[in-house]
Amino acid sequence: MERQQLPVLALRDSVIFPGLSVPLSVGRTASIKALEAARQNGGTIFCVAQRENADNPSFEQLYTMGIIGRVVRVAPGPGGLNAIISGERRATVIQYREGPGYAEATVVPVEDMKPLDSEDPAFVALYRELRERAFELGTRRGIPEPALREALDSVTQPGPFADRVAQAGKPLTLEAG
Repeated sequence: MERQQLPVLALRDSVIFPGLSVPLSVGRTASIKALEAARQNGGTIFCVAQRENADNPSFEQLYTMGIIGRVVRVAPGPGGLNAIISGERRATVIQYREGPGYAEATVVPVEDMKPLDSEDPAFVALYRELRERAFELGTRRGIPEPALREALDSVTQPGPFADRVAQAGKPLTLEAG
């Protein structure tokens, strides 16, 4: 497994999933410095949810499972920066440490678990049910049918589909602090 040392972007009440891009409002000094460090080092950053809503979370207040993300865009915003982060793959923290004005983490990518038997009738039925309920939820939220079909039909594997549905339940603008 390939270890990486990455700047840490702590997310308040938010999660980023693989394969999805999300807009973030970034205001904390440490978070802004982490974004700058990521941009200077190829754009890769470790995004992780906070256990508690703290202005300066300790390492104990950060989860150990997060996402290796890519900084797609950064622009000035009210009170800080607006960024778009694209989730690339799940990772777990081996160690957090203080960096130069921001947190850093040594992380290891985590492989997604595949179903034991993707042809099992119970698995197939549950996956079909998830797809139907996701379409129903999108319709109730007022998403136009063509946009909903495009978003849901473009993902054919169960794991990435579950990530897409989970992310869809989140607000459009997330806060990284």
